[in-house]
Amino acid sequence: MFDGRPLRSPRGFTLVELLIALGLMAILVTAVSQVFSTAQQVFAETDAKVLLYQNVRIMFDQMERDLNNAENTYQMEFFDDTSPNNGVYDAGEEKAELETYDFGPTFTQATYTDRENVLHRADEMYFRTLTTFRGKTRVVLAHYKLRYEDDGGNVLKLPVLERKLRYVDDSDGGSVTLNDEWEIGGRYRYLADFQVQLFYSDRRERLQGQYWSPKPLADTAESRHELWRYGSTANTVVGIYRGQNNDGTLLYDAFLEAHYLVSTTNNRFGLLSPGDKMLLSYPPPGGGPDTRKSVTVKHIYEEQAAPNKLLVFFNEGLELPASSTNVPAEYLAGWLPPSVKITCRVKDASARKGKERVVSRVFRLLRS
Repeated sequence: MFDGRPLRSPRGFTLVELLIALGLMAILVTAVSQVFSTAQQVFAETDAKVLLYQNVRIMFDQMERDLNNAENTYQMEFFDDTSPNNGVYDAGEEKAELETYDFGPTFTQATYTDRENVLHRADEMYFRTLTTFRGKTRVVLAHYKLRYEDDGGNVLKLPVLERKLRYVDDSDGGSVTLNDEWEIGGRYRYLADFQVQLFYSDRRERLQGQYWSPKPLADTAESRHELWRYGSTANTVVGIYRGQNNDGTLLYDAFLEAHYLVSTTNNRFGLLSPGDKMLLSYPPPGGGPDTRKSVTVKHIYEEQAAPNKLLVFFNEGLELPASSTNVPAEYLAGWLPPSVKITCRVKDASARKGKERVVSRVFRLLRS
């Protein structure tokens, strides 16, 4: 019931109460903003890591497929086997469109300096392998190279590992053409280093196996188990034993009824095993051009008495003069390491110095 007294208006907030409320609201907004910012940063970093590791995993998976099928060969080049038709490469039979490559699988140690003057590894490797490309299974030369400079010679912020394929395509009307291209999708980013190491175990010297970079593998003491290095290229291992200019001597043992090779340069063939292939070049019994024949190593034997010559016996017979006991010969013998270790230093585009991550994988070469 209305008693006649005037109505009182509702009591408002005091200035102190408003200041307290605004302060609490500011604290709450700041806390929420910090949580949101942190969550956004964590999400961005996690997404970058996932993208980085996904790229590295795809790269390693492709390398594994290529290296698993790498060929132990002494004739890497694609060639047209014309005359003489002996099934092996002879001078003049190479494809003219293909730039000069070594005869065997090649691994090179290289370095570069980044924008901050830090030294990095930029190794290379190429080998002959079997792979699926553009819907076909092809024999290719696979070349992995870290590109750390642009076309103008400027060092890139983040180098790119590129996979180049060279292959012969004889699908168009029977003609033979050579394709030389960087594979689409074969560029792998976020790499700062690319290091290649080969598993090396010398059977003749009884050295236990371990992983070596190309330089120490090639520069072994006394060159007793040194693989051939192409030209003047340092820090490079070409997976091949090469004897030129009558480096070897073919002998015939009437008692054993066997032919065998003796290296005149004290080459121990420490990486070869029975079953490996060797290409021999030697004068035939009736004179004329040298015979070139692919043979298979049966066993390798070291004489017990001085000068402890190393004898390499073959499964196949050789066409040597019946009375001959000493025929000069040249040889090529391919070698592949049983496994390769790849180590990469990777980072995403936003990573600061010191935030790189090191990842590595060991690849087994099934056809070594």
